[in-house]
Amino acid sequence: MQKIENQIIVSFDLAYKGAVNTPKPVILDKNGGTLGEKFPSDPVRSKYDFLGWYASGKKYTKDTFISESITLKARWISDSELMEGTAANPLLKGDFPDPSIIRVDNVFYMSSTTMYFMPVCPIMKSYDLVNWELVSYPSDIIEDLPNFRLETENADLIGDYGRGQWATSLRYFNSRYWVIFANNTTKKTYLFHTDDIEKGNWQRIVYSRQYHDPSLFFDEVNNKIYIVHGYNNITLTEMEQDLSREKPGGINRTLFPQSIFTAVGGSGTEGTHIFKANNYYYAFLITWISGVRSVLCCRAQSITAPLEEWELRRVLQKGLGSRSGGVAQGSIIDTPSGDWFGYFFQDRDAVGRVPVLVPMRWGEDMWPVFGDEKGNIPLEFPIMLIRKPKPNIYMSDDFGNNNLQLAWQWNHNPDNTNWSLGERPGYLRLKTGRVDRTIYHARNTLTQRTYEPACTAEIALEPVSMKDGDIAGLVVLQATSGFIGIEQDNGTQYVVMYTGDNEDTAKGQNAVVTRKAQVPFTGNRIYLKARCQFKTNTSNSETAVFSYSLDGETWQNIGTTVNLRYTLVHFTGARFGLFNYATKESGGYVDFDYYRIND
Repeated sequence: MQKIENQIIVSFDLAYKGAVNTPKPVILDKNGGTLGEKFPSDPVRSKYDFLGWYASGKKYTKDTFISESITLKARWISDSELMEGTAANPLLKGDFPDPSIIRVDNVFYMSSTTMYFMPVCPIMKSYDLVNWELVSYPSDIIEDLPNFRLETENADLIGDYGRGQWATSLRYFNSRYWVIFANNTTKKTYLFHTDDIEKGNWQRIVYSRQYHDPSLFFDEVNNKIYIVHGYNNITLTEMEQDLSREKPGGINRTLFPQSIFTAVGGSGTEGTHIFKANNYYYAFLITWISGVRSVLCCRAQSITAPLEEWELRRVLQKGLGSRSGGVAQGSIIDTPSGDWFGYFFQDRDAVGRVPVLVPMRWGEDMWPVFGDEKGNIPLEFPIMLIRKPKPNIYMSDDFGNNNLQLAWQWNHNPDNTNWSLGERPGYLRLKTGRVDRTIYHARNTLTQRTYEPACTAEIALEPVSMKDGDIAGLVVLQATSGFIGIEQDNGTQYVVMYTGDNEDTAKGQNAVVTRKAQVPFTGNRIYLKARCQFKTNTSNSETAVFSYSLDGETWQNIGTTVNLRYTLVHFTGARFGLFNYATKESGGYVDFDYYRIND
């Protein structure tokens, strides 16, 4: 500050070296005045909103009268700053099973299961446990094997439907992020680790042994590392410090025998996650009791304690709203402010297995207590929420980027020689690289999740270079599916609607598609739409309906309504998918101009 005869110097302080548009001091006469057009422009700071110019707690504008020398300081607010809000269960509204959550300082990260969709194992980021943003995948594929390429694996199976990447565990230890999961096709277990979970390179370790529902536990007190795993009989296996292999001579024993779960009516116990708090080791497990998913908790003061020192409780056996199936397979997490939550998933029929967040507190006996005062899982509850969420889990796309958005995943491994974003900028080009029998055999089907209670996907398709027998369009992919598209036959193109059936336990070999409608088409651009309706508190309807338009404005329904349902044959929720496959001759291609989603 400086006072000069007959002048007042008003200076500006950005208070942040990374801001731009740095203003210069403004000189007024000694009688003061307002800054008027000399008022500084709003500075820019990445990931922050500018609130205004302040001095001594007062906000100044271009009209504020200034009678003395003063320094104005820029005030900012972070995109990730929290404010009071409301959480609504279930979270995310789509298929994100087997959640595993960690907190690093004030940031949460979550991994999930996506089975046979690639890239593998989505990693999400949140500041509030409610709003999640996809940030990375550990790997584009698991292995380059025939079944992952949707080729015949044996006499009964094609592809990896109903198997693939299962039940991840995400951990942070020694400044590194670790994620582990098993694969039911290779019968192996895969461990990935990186020092930068959002943009770093992931390193991979493969175990020849398949650990069922593996979960990592870093026992920092005793300087030991374990994988806890198993179905009904839960096993604790000690690993080398670099996790390269099992530790020779280390602990490898049954931690919990099936008999202790049977004693409380449990069956099918799995999904174990161990958490250390309150001088106890808590093991959270999923089990079925009287047909309801339930959360069990075992605790002891030593992870290697004999079985008789472990206490067992059923800590949660509640449904959510009108759904009575229970929630399970998860663990607990705390916030920087000291609040506690349980996170699990609930089977929600055709849309998939959806995450649920449950308020938690510690009882006087240091057992976790979930839910409201009656033990129910609240549909809504107050929580601190991020100011500016960055939703990218479900995304419209005009294909204007050089890379696919993180919301996209391929059905099985893609054939990277037969798709492109660059051959025709602003379009996704899908080529046919081989002849396939049905949509379930087709490579390069590019998918996004559906979400409840209802959602619509619309695409613009240009069938620019199809060959006879080619079918391209928009699918709602599940074991029972439907799709709409353009089919070419004897040089003539048609708008078609098909149903698909991959319900047979052979998973692919016996899959069939059935044409339900066919309308001649002579244009060079078609608009296609699929709308999914899922269960609500007042309706059990779960359907997909399909329509097309020649101008993008007037729509005509086509074909039949498809009844969606969740089955273990695919083991995933319904997905929208863009596809192009050949039934007679490879080498054709189509271009997708955009993909748009609506509630």
